[in-house]
Amino acid sequence: MHALHDYVIVVAEDKKENKTEAGIILTVDVQTGHKPARVIATGPDVKHIHPGQKCYCNWNDALGFTDDGVKMAALKQSSVFAVFVE
Repeated sequence: MHALHDYVIVVAEDKKENKTEAGIILTVDVQTGHKPARVIATGPDVKHIHPGQKCYCNWNDALGFTDDGVKMAALKQSSVFAVFVE
């Protein structure tokens, strides 16, 4: 998949099971702000964001779509506010 212009294609990171020290599994996510995403593709005008990186973005700006059953989103580069180097 190729993104166009200054768009970034992302997929939401999978939920990870939270477990307390006592072994209790927490099944309800606590809503604490923006959720992370994984970058799938970037357009030719995007700088400093690369496929495979984890990022945080403004999901209110996302244009959602599904490709082969996978929910993804397209965002303008300006809607991505943090990229983590792993």
